[in-house]
Amino acid sequence: MTQVTTLRFRIVEPMLFRAQGEFDPTTRGTYSRARSLSMPLPSTIAGALATILLSERSNITLSSDLDWVKALEEILGSSTKIRGPYLMFNDELYVPFSIKHPLVKAEFLNLEDVKKVCTIIASDAKDYQKLNIKPKIRVKKEVRTGIMLETRDKGFKIAKEGYLYNVEFIIYGSETHESINVEILVDIANLTLDSLRQRNIPIRLGGEGRIAFLNFAEKSVLEIIKDKIWKDKERHSGKVALYLVSPAIFKEKVSDAINKWIKSKGLNLKKKIGETEIISAGFNIKENVRKPIYNSLKAGSILIVEGNIRFEEFYWNSDFGEGSSFGFGTIIAIPLA
Repeated sequence: MTQVTTLRFRIVEPMLFRAQGEFDPTTRGTYSRARSLSMPLPSTIAGALATILLSERSNITLSSDLDWVKALEEILGSSTKIRGPYLMFNDELYVPFSIKHPLVKAEFLNLEDVKKVCTIIASDAKDYQKLNIKPKIRVKKEVRTGIMLETRDKGFKIAKEGYLYNVEFIIYGSETHESINVEILVDIANLTLDSLRQRNIPIRLGGEGRIAFLNFAEKSVLEIIKDKIWKDKERHSGKVALYLVSPAIFKEKVSDAINKWIKSKGLNLKKKIGETEIISAGFNIKENVRKPIYNSLKAGSILIVEGNIRFEEFYWNSDFGEGSSFGFGTIIAIPLA
């Protein structure tokens, strides 16, 4: 039985979850802009947890030549697995839908909408009119301007002439565009976090010194998905939709990686819908360098497969792409009739 802990990051201010692209004015010149993703990358969550554990364990020393996955394994443990991130609003679970579809205007889908989208895409009838899904959560972007500092010494700050930059923060809003309180959730297996059991721990999350409050959830995301999607079933034989909750990253061509992975899982690929892009796995603050660049399959992409799937085992052991132990390539399996 896998020991599961579910963490809730309560968002209390506009956030910056860095997107691709250089931001430093010394690199981009006199004007630069930091764009934000609508959700943090899994490496942002893993990095935040690693920072907390490093501050508690003085006996951990990391070699500078470790890649980012090995470094996380050294801190969090080689058997640790993270799934997510997910969004929670009004006690309802949402997942990102980052691909373009003419009748799905939402950036986030609840589980009911996920099942609806997967069922229609898997259907030969292609009754797309049933996919008229309206956004329940909207992401507003707020741009703030800053200046690059020449020096910061003994309380004095001297700005570097001509070096301005913009930072794009995100604010979660409702259907009516009012700001709302949301939480970002992750399931974690095989990681002891007893030192974090107190409530509302302030934790740095994302860029520009943004803060979220960390709590433990009483019910895991896994249990929520089982209740909503799988009901009393533990396994399914036949057609299944694999919904990508977080981007999957690969060193090789995405289509080649998918085909290889499908074969390794003993599945038969029937259909796929999704988008690819090139992304970085994040930023290494300690070394002040960007993590490697990968080919990526976007969150919200869907693979329709046939085969035998045990839900809980597949949830933890899908191993889809690089960095899968720490959240990249998180998949929800949706059984189809």
